[in-house]
Amino acid sequence: MEWVLTANIQKKLKKGSLWVCSQFFIDQPFNKNILADDTRQKYLRNFERDTVEVKQLYIRFTSGKFSIGLGKHPSLFGSDHTKGFSNAFFDYPFIRNEAILNFETGIFFRYNPGIFTFDLAVVNGCENMDTNSSKGGIARIGLKGKNWGLGISGKAQDGIGSEWQKQYKNHAGVDFNFKLGAIRIASEVIYDEYGFHRQYSIDDVFWGRSYYYRDIFYR
Repeated sequence: MEWVLTANIQKKLKKGSLWVCSQFFIDQPFNKNILADDTRQKYLRNFERDTVEVKQLYIRFTSGKFSIGLGKHPSLFGSDHTKGFSNAFFDYPFIRNEAILNFETGIFFRYNPGIFTFDLAVVNGCENMDTNSSKGGIARIGLKGKNWGLGISGKAQDGIGSEWQKQYKNHAGVDFNFKLGAIRIASEVIYDEYGFHRQYSIDDVFWGRSYYYRDIFYR
């Protein structure tokens, strides 16, 4: 059983607006008494769920065409129009489950003159924790009309993890969407670097593993 609790507070100021935004996922964890064998044990961490997960928690100041945010925020990479039905995002597209993080923690900037949107962020690079060894940068340039939008995005980071466990976390992409009546068509395509920086055995991966065998040594 799953719930989503969202709460937003807005304060009007002389030169803009101050927002405090939050979203919490409340989950009933899976029973620990499950079928177990060598293969299933390797993917056990993928199914471990916290009872309460903080998915969004950030403050944002907006003034005219400019805004700045700080905290855990939806990722600025691409343009996600997916309608999910699970807090675990099992029904999300491959690139959103395996490459692009749905939420990032950091500082976020946006400038929105006319139909243009310019986004810039400095982020931790992991969805639910800090990465002491590095930080990442995200940039996006977009065009947005009443019923359409398109953009190009890039994320650069010298990897996540430490020493021999460090993995690549760089990608670039193009996204577009348009709406016709009650129909919306949206898509995105990315170039993604993935895998370990150094030789590392997949059998030693103790965190969540890729269903698509992306935990490899990338030369």
